[in-house]
Amino acid sequence: MKLRLATICLFIIALASCGGEDLAVINLSGASSSGGNTKLASQESCLPPLECADAMYVPTEFVYEAGVSEWPELGGSQPSWRLKKHKATDADLIRIADVFGVSGDISSFSYDKNSRFMGAEDYSKPTVTTYYDGISSSWNYSASTNITMSSRGEKGSGSSGSESPADAPDISVEPPRPPKNVPSENQATSLSEQFMKKLGVDTANLKVDAYADDWGASVTYNELIDGVPGLRYWIFTYGGEQELQYASGPLSDVVKGPSYPTVSVDEAFKRLSDERFGVYPAEYLRANSATMTRTGWSQDAPNSQKVVTFTLTGARRSVTGIYVEKFGNIMMPAYTFTNEDGDVVRVIAIEDKYLSFASVPVPDSVPAVTEPIPSDSVPGANEPTAISQSDADSLVGLSLEEATKVAGSRGWTIRVASVDGKENMLTTDYSYSRVNVSVVDGIVTAVTIG
Repeated sequence: MKLRLATICLFIIALASCGGEDLAVINLSGASSSGGNTKLASQESCLPPLECADAMYVPTEFVYEAGVSEWPELGGSQPSWRLKKHKATDADLIRIADVFGVSGDISSFSYDKNSRFMGAEDYSKPTVTTYYDGISSSWNYSASTNITMSSRGEKGSGSSGSESPADAPDISVEPPRPPKNVPSENQATSLSEQFMKKLGVDTANLKVDAYADDWGASVTYNELIDGVPGLRYWIFTYGGEQELQYASGPLSDVVKGPSYPTVSVDEAFKRLSDERFGVYPAEYLRANSATMTRTGWSQDAPNSQKVVTFTLTGARRSVTGIYVEKFGNIMMPAYTFTNEDGDVVRVIAIEDKYLSFASVPVPDSVPAVTEPIPSDSVPGANEPTAISQSDADSLVGLSLEEATKVAGSRGWTIRVASVDGKENMLTTDYSYSRVNVSVVDGIVTAVTIG
């Protein structure tokens, strides 16, 4: 059996509504918007260096073949997962600040009363911030960095839109040099383990990815749900003299949601040919992104046609990340199809009656907070406005440190998607107030929202 799915980076968004048996109906429609330029939540993320805007403009047809006569019996029901609703309190902020040696008064940002910090609003000294998006909370730490001048705006940078006068002096800019005493992968992991211990997080069952080069090092911890990177992750990045430059993590716990009846594996396999399900071979691309780049997927002419065939030989239970208006980022029952190389592709596995494909408008901003606010937090807060791509692109050209401070000053959550072509493992959830940056030689080269 052969199934085909032509896709150019498909997107979906899921919104909750009343369904039978008190289970939310998940909307997988490609949402409509009068704006015509709306970015939607993605079931399967586009991953650096294979960004949607970069590589997948090439018309690509993914072909899925069944390499077995019978699939395993996986039907029945599976639980969903979500982040427990939690608004960061002053006690949370004090606890996190103590881990990173930050002290001082607790303040609210002038532009966002829903976020709190200890340190400096302009990030002129080490600062710890807690964020709340109306559903869940997170924190980040930033070392001090002077961001009064963007690296793209410095004279002699060659990034100015106007030409220099013919008689202007020739200003030579010395290439940047790597910092001294950058930690190795093992050293960065050891440093991060100490921070995680202080944070009270047991890393024994977390997936750890570390990367280091002459310019910096990063360590990412992912909490897995059914073998899939889940809703919670911790990131630590280091620079010269093994200094911690940036760290972030969750404050909300993961809780089980309702269990959903699931279809047979055979029925799920048929969904791979249905464009409504937005199937994308993210697992395969995660494991083979470097190879894909070398083979020239992103270099082909726009009118060329790529056909990639996967022969699937197995399936297992897993989950897939979806955004639901009522609960935010959740993990829904799914099946992961595999072959001899490992995991290839995921597809949502809940029964048809709990799925909808009706077109829905995309919200322009995150809904306002409706639940009670803790007494030690600032009342009357409004939710952050969704980030526009043009605003996100303003980080391109900045150093990672600069970008972190700028993003923090605007109330955005930032995470490092890739460093010098090597991607960090990311969850497939979506956040309107988060940016994902790709970094090369310490400079942000690409930014996506979500």
